[in-house]
Amino acid sequence: MPNGTYTGKLIFSVGEYKDFDFGGGTYNDGQLTIYFTVKVKHQIKVEFPSGSNKVALQPQVGGLNGSIVAEYASLHI
Repeated sequence: MPNGTYTGKLIFSVGEYKDFDFGGGTYNDGQLTIYFTVKVKHQIKVEFPSGSNKVALQPQVGGLNGSIVAEYASLHI
């Protein structure tokens, strides 16, 4: 999902044997509409080149102070 602002709504029925059932009472409205706005702001974005499916999250020149990075320290997806 790309960064951005998304809006939508969910409509639920209200009443006996409906989405929201508070018993056999009488209600002013037969539905509950919830409007929402969601802002998506990713901290990291990985784009795969065509035909690729692997990512290694490790320093380019080794670990801290140039030490060797253990094999298990990289993440392959």
